[in-house]
Order: sequence, then structure tokens, then C-alpha cells
Amino acid sequence: MKISIRRKLESLKERFEEICMLLSSVEIINDSDKFRSLSKEHAELEKIITPFEEYLKCEQAISAAEELLKEPDEEIRQLAEHEIEVLEQEKHDLNEKLQILLLPKDPNDSLN
Repeated sequence: MKISIRRKLESLKERFEEICMLLSSVEIINDSDKFRSLSKEHAELEKIITPFEEYLKCEQAISAAEELLKEPDEEIRQLAEHEIEVLEQEKHDLNEKLQILLLPKDPNDSLN
């Protein structure tokens, strides 16, 4: 994943977490327009953040499996190699999905 894309996703994740906190505040709950606006933004960001979190978990799982490659047991190393292959493919698929999700939205999509 390109560094610029990762930075963008990390900033979106921070914004998502901020919105989650805002949506639980009394001031926002009492302001229906602000609540509606933040809820819509939350829903849009959630579509991106969920696969990004899966991508991060994949990276962690790959690192853990790479540690198993250092084991003396051949069977464990083979299992780790297989797991790394599967996880690398999943990571690749998530990367492509995230790139598509980050494409600019057409402003006319929300219109009839």
C-alpha cells in the first residue's frame, strides 16, 4: 500500500473515531441536524474503515506467521508459509477494495 493512501486511511480512521465520540455527546444528540449529518458521515466512513481495519489485522497476522517461519519444526514452517500465502492474497484484495473506496464520489449519486 502506498504511504499516501495509508496516511489518508489513518486520517479517515481518526475522523471516524472522532465522529463516534461526537455522536454520543448530549449536545449533538439534541441537535437533530448535526446528528443527522454526523450519522451520514459515520455511515460513509464505516464502509472504508471496516476493510482498513481488516487490512491492518492481516498485516499483524502476516507478521505473526513470519515469526513462525523461524521455528525448527518443518510442519509448523509449512503451515506458516501457507497461511502467509492466504493472508497476502487477502491483503492484496483488501488493498484493491480500499483504493476503489477512496475514489471520489460522484455528487449526483445521491440524486434521483
